[in-house]
Amino acid sequence: MKPLSLVASLLLFSLLGSGWAQTHEKSDEIPIERCDVLPIVSLKIAGKYRRFLLDTGATTILNLKSFATGSSGSTRVTSWNGTQATNAREVLLPEIELGSHKLQNLKLPAIDLSPIGRACGRQIDGILGVDLLDQMGMTIDLKRRVAVPGR
Repeated sequence: MKPLSLVASLLLFSLLGSGWAQTHEKSDEIPIERCDVLPIVSLKIAGKYRRFLLDTGATTILNLKSFATGSSGSTRVTSWNGTQATNAREVLLPEIELGSHKLQNLKLPAIDLSPIGRACGRQIDGILGVDLLDQMGMTIDLKRRVAVPGR
């Protein structure tokens, strides 16, 4: 490679690298853990870290056993095999934190998610679904096992 080409290549590489650093910092990355094969992130709710399954094919829902307060009622849950009525509790979360990203005053349904926890061997406190992932502009990189909220 000619010296001029090498200099141009290095300059281009450094410019691309600095552009990436400006839009994405390592400190923004949220580690993705595994619970068996399921991707899990830690959300901070009321000062306590909770394990949430990342699921881009679901809406956000809480585990009834993790969030006991709230008003009870009936809700409908839709999945690949149809829609079912189930008892649920509506829970108000004043604030949730995922990394440096915060969402406030969320009303979310809570149902028994014990079967998911049994499947992976530890309690799951909720499912972080596409509704909140979209609000946060979340990018999920399963290969690197990180989630990055948008700005």
